[in-house]
Amino acid sequence: MKTLQLTAPEQYYQLLSLPGSASEQEWQHLSELLTNNESYFFRDRQQLNLLKNQIFPQLIQQKRQQGDLTLRIWSAGCSTGQEPYSLAIMLKELLLDLDAWNLTIFGTDIDLAALNQARAGIYSQWSFRDTEPRIKQQYFEPLGRNYQIERSIRQMVTFQKLNLLRDQFPQLFSNLREIDLIVCRNVFIYFGSATIGKILAKFYDTLLPNGYLLVGHSELTGQNLSRFQAQIFPQSLIYQRRADSLTSQQNALPLKICEAVSFRTKRQPVPEANKLPVNPQPLVPLQQQVKLPLIPIPQLSKIDVASAAQAMSAQEDAQKLVQQAKHLWQQKQSNLAIKKAEQALAIEPDNIAACCLLGKIYLELNQLDLAIAMSDRAVAVDSLNLELNYLLAEIALNQKDNDGAKTIFKKILYLDPESIKAAIELQRIYQQLGDRPRASKMAQQATRMLQKLPHSQVLPICNNLSVAELIFQLKTNL
Repeated sequence: MKTLQLTAPEQYYQLLSLPGSASEQEWQHLSELLTNNESYFFRDRQQLNLLKNQIFPQLIQQKRQQGDLTLRIWSAGCSTGQEPYSLAIMLKELLLDLDAWNLTIFGTDIDLAALNQARAGIYSQWSFRDTEPRIKQQYFEPLGRNYQIERSIRQMVTFQKLNLLRDQFPQLFSNLREIDLIVCRNVFIYFGSATIGKILAKFYDTLLPNGYLLVGHSELTGQNLSRFQAQIFPQSLIYQRRADSLTSQQNALPLKICEAVSFRTKRQPVPEANKLPVNPQPLVPLQQQVKLPLIPIPQLSKIDVASAAQAMSAQEDAQKLVQQAKHLWQQKQSNLAIKKAEQALAIEPDNIAACCLLGKIYLELNQLDLAIAMSDRAVAVDSLNLELNYLLAEIALNQKDNDGAKTIFKKILYLDPESIKAAIELQRIYQQLGDRPRASKMAQQATRMLQKLPHSQVLPICNNLSVAELIFQLKTNL
């Protein structure tokens, strides 16, 4: 709103509601900001091992027996393409007679910039942080500081823009129909329960009978999954469209079973009593006084009140443990700090502060895998959290991935235009890349922010340097 020089949320809502290119461009910009494009090859290896060792071989065998060598895979919410390319590499290694197959791999996303990067297939070192070295050596070619996936793999994947909620699918006049496997991971975290239900119905219609749906851990808790059969494996849970589309409720998988299976952080559904009915109202002109309708608040039972009180108490306990963990870490007692932070997560599994603190401690202890695991866990809760993005930037810097760090620090500056650390780090990165104009611009921006503060003030986030020292460093570096 500040960039667009709008003063009221209603004005921004009107802009998004208008027909035409201006509204479409703003929707695109908003989606880029709100969604997280953080991804890497072979992410969540256990789920991909399930596909490689069980689901894909089963599908391939069935197709061979049927005499129909047609296989359609869809990566829904593919971001910058690492997921569909990972699937393509797996299938190339499984299908020794690949040329005999009619194989289609779709990658769809709402973000045009991400799709353009996916089509180019160029990635920084940061995208290979959980990838076998042989994969990078065999399927990627060095391109400056980056790597480009080989042409044969790029040609296996078709990318297109698609809005899972607003766009129509299955698409009867394209190959986005009769899908054997839909992979939609870390996408439903952006949607409410009702929206997830609508998308699930469209996924069901797009899948072949007995087709599979793989989602992120615990993303479908509380959903009506009666038309799917849950297949439970040690590595993960995967859903299969029932062969009989007229499945009776008696054959439905009990929802309690779905909710009992959890391989990561489990999210609790919002109690029905706490959900407010949403009745969209027509937008009135800004010149008129806006009067919002009164929404009736359901009466909470004693049980609901008691549950809410217990949840609040648990949250407070977790926050206290995180503060104790931070103090212990500052006192160089890392092991004790880890124990306190883990206790906080045991009480409140979605506590981002605890995840980020553990990530920082593990990074300091050179336990990169654990630091990445903590950052992934936090991303699934709130990818726009500032503390989390600082952690992601530090992990990228630890990997000497300036491009990845640059992207994250730019995102931080968008979220917090007054972030001195982000501006200073961007100045340093641009300086290293030899981009003096941008380095100078970032130095000027950081200096303007620093000059608003007392010169004797010490900034812990900037290595405990004083404002005067930071200004001097910026001038010296240029």
